[in-house]
Amino acid sequence: MYKLNDSETEADETMYWLDVSYDCKYIDKKTRDSLYDQYDHIIAMLVKMINNPEKWKL
Repeated sequence: MYKLNDSETEADETMYWLDVSYDCKYIDKKTRDSLYDQYDHIIAMLVKMINNPEKWKL
């Protein structure tokens, strides 16, 4: 469970750096939006795993 929470925190940090990258013009809006979409998909999976850990235990 700890690793899942850590992963969620790391994902949030990644979003911060995406915003910084966009603001500094290292990436364009299309790239940022595409990465946001991927983030939404990944974070949804992490939250599902955190909320239902019994499904993911070995």
